[in-house]
Amino acid sequence: MLRQTVYLVACTKTKAAGPCAAKALYTSPWFRKARRYVEARPGCWFILSAEHGLLGPETVIAPYDTTLKRMDRCQRV
Repeated sequence: MLRQTVYLVACTKTKAAGPCAAKALYTSPWFRKARRYVEARPGCWFILSAEHGLLGPETVIAPYDTTLKRMDRCQRV
């Protein structure tokens, strides 16, 4: 059985001004470091977005203001 590592990177509050690939939308220093980390390793990675759920890094989305901190437990499922 082939196993592949999958990395999940959380979204961040700081975002680009307009629509772009999810990997470029989040602009915080933390996100950029996490992105460099996962891109330098074998496997695939996804972004956990408070607004959109699981996103592929190339998925184009617009900026948004939803945060996991403002969601109750039922909304986060």
